[in-house]
Parts: sequence; structure tokens; C-alpha cells
Amino acid sequence: MSGALVAIPILPLLAAVVIQLAGLAPRAAARLAVGASAVAGLGALLLLIAVGVDGPIDAVATNSDGSAVIGLVADRVGAILLLLTSVVGLIVQSFASRSLAGDPRATRFHMLAAVLASSTALVGVAATGSGLALAWVATSVTLVALLGHKAPWPAAVRSQRMTARSFAVGDVALLLGVIVAMITVGDVDLRVIGAEAAALDAESVASISALTVVA
Repeated sequence: MSGALVAIPILPLLAAVVIQLAGLAPRAAARLAVGASAVAGLGALLLLIAVGVDGPIDAVATNSDGSAVIGLVADRVGAILLLLTSVVGLIVQSFASRSLAGDPRATRFHMLAAVLASSTALVGVAATGSGLALAWVATSVTLVALLGHKAPWPAAVRSQRMTARSFAVGDVALLLGVIVAMITVGDVDLRVIGAEAAALDAESVASISALTVVA
């Protein structure tokens, strides 16, 4: 099931790439986005069942000491989040395929919504702190871009700018936390978060526990 774990968040992203590169018309873009979301949702359901029966599933590249370098991991919480994001993505794409009929920017919406579904799913199953942070920032950027769908409508532009400023504060804080962790103990392996927290607590930054600084 490790292959399915990788495929589920990647499917919407692949759909977005095809939509963009092929320059699909809105109706074709909607069909592809909905189809990719439906397959991802079904895969997420099967993955949740597998995790419930067999325990956590991962697809991780590791260092010689076994710590994660890059990859994905799904425990029960992660598998539930993966199913949730996949189903929400399917609902959004299905609704948009009808409500945006005739909208000249519908293709752009379907492409960005697919990227958002992919990045959000990756937030839920990232195996490392750096992977989580990158997926989180990608989610923020994509959501801000989606909020500008009705630009140059002034209300949409104002909402986009306000959201971008708010997200920037949180994203910068998250990135700084990840950087502090990487400098002190290396990239955080989220598969063993308890051990990583203990390692951070044993280090200090300006006489303050590194764990406190990261938190």
C-alpha cells in the first residue's frame, strides 16, 4: 500500500499539470479534476482500511541511521486526514464543475483546486518537518491564488491581500521553527515525534530549550 500512499496526493497534482500543459477547456478540465479526485478518494478509503488493519504505512527514503530524509507516512490520524482532504477536494471540484459553467477562468480554478487538494493531503501525511512546512506553504500560496479567482472584483482583491498577510505570519513562524529544529537536531522525523521532541528538549537556543523555541 505504500505505492497507494504516494499516488493518492499525487493524482490531483498530475491532473493539474495535464490541465495546464494541455490547455484543456473548462469542461474537460472539470472532468479530469473530478476523476482524479474520485480515484484519490477511493484510494484514501482503501488506505484507511489497510492502516486500521495492519498499522501505519510509510513510503520513506532514510539515512543510514534510519531517520527519514523525505517521504510520506500514514498512521490512523494521517489516513483519516488523507480521506478527508480527498473527499473535500472531490466535493469542491464537483460543485465547481456546475457552478462555474460559462466562467472563462474555470480552467484556472480547477487546476488550482487540484494543486490545493494535493498540497493539503501532503500536509497530513508528510514524514518530515521540512516536508510538512513545504506542503503547508504550498497550500497557503495556492489558497491565496484561489481567493483571487474573481479578480479584479475589489472585494476579492481585498480578501486575497488580507489572507496573504495573515498566512505569511503563520508560514514564516512555521518555517523558522523548522529551521531551528534542523539546525539543532536535524530534520524532524514525524514518525517518531516523541523521540524528536525529547532530542529538541535536550538542546538549547540562547539558554532556552530548543523545544520551547520551536513550539
